Amino acid sequence: MKLLHGLLLACSLCLPVANTFAEDGGKQNPATLTVSGQAMLDVPADQVRMSAGVEATSADVEEAHAEAATSMDQLVKAMKKLGLEPQQEFVIDRYTIDPQWTPRPRNADANWRPAIVGYKVTSSMRIKTKQIELAGKMIARAIDAGANDIGDLVFDLADPRTSREKAIRVATLNAMNDANVMARNAAVKLIKIQSLSLDGTSATPMYQKVGINNMRRAAPESFGAAASAPPVMSGDVTVQATVRLTWIIEGP
Repeated sequence: MKLLHGLLLACSLCLPVANTFAEDGGKQNPATLTVSGQAMLDVPADQVRMSAGVEATSADVEEAHAEAATSMDQLVKAMKKLGLEPQQEFVIDRYTIDPQWTPRPRNADANWRPAIVGYKVTSSMRIKTKQIELAGKMIARAIDAGANDIGDLVFDLADPRTSREKAIRVATLNAMNDANVMARNAAVKLIKIQSLSLDGTSATPMYQKVGINNMRRAAPESFGAAASAPPVMSGDVTVQATVRLTWIIEGP
C-alpha cells in the first residue's frame, strides 16, 4: 500500500505539468515574422581633416633637425594666420629621425657592413576644423610654409551622434512598414514585438585627393612660388543604419 500511494502521488504531481502544455496550445513556439529595415542618409559634412608633413635630409643630423624644425615652425605660423587654434584645431603628432644607410654593393664580401651616410627627419601636423571654407587655403599655406607631404582632405561630421539617431529612427520605421505590408498581404495579424536589434551603424566620410603631386600636375608653372588655393568642395557624409525586427503573429 505504501508503494501504491507513492505512485499515485507521483502521478498527481505530473498532472499539472501535462495540463500546462495542453493549455499553452503551442505558444511556447509562436509563429513569427522577421524583417530588416535599412536607412542611408546623405548628411552635409561640417568638419574637415588634413595632415601636412615636412621632411629634411642632411649628412648631419643637427642640420636635418634644424631644417625640419624651421619648416614646421613656419607651418604652425601659417595655420595660426588662417585663424586656426593650436591644440584645438591642429597639433604636431609625429617626429621621426631615420638614418640613411649605404646600399649594399652587388658583390659585397662577407665583411661588408652598411654605414650611415645621412639622416632624414620628418614631422607632421594633424589638422581638424569646422572651418570647411578654409580647406583650399590650408593646402596652399602649408605648401608655402615648406610642407612636402599633404594628405587627403577628409570631410566628415564633428558630432555624428545626431545623424546616427536619425538613421536608426528611419531604419526602424522602414522595418515597421515592411512588417505591416508583409502581414497584410499574408493575411496574418501582428500581435507584439518579440525582439528588436540594431545590426549596425556607420558614417562614411568623403575623401578628396589634393596632394602636392596633384597640384604640381595641375599648375606646374606656379608651383614653388606662392601657391594659390586649389578649388575644394565639401561633400556629404553617408550615414547608414540597419535594424532587425521580429513580430509574433497570428493567422492561418
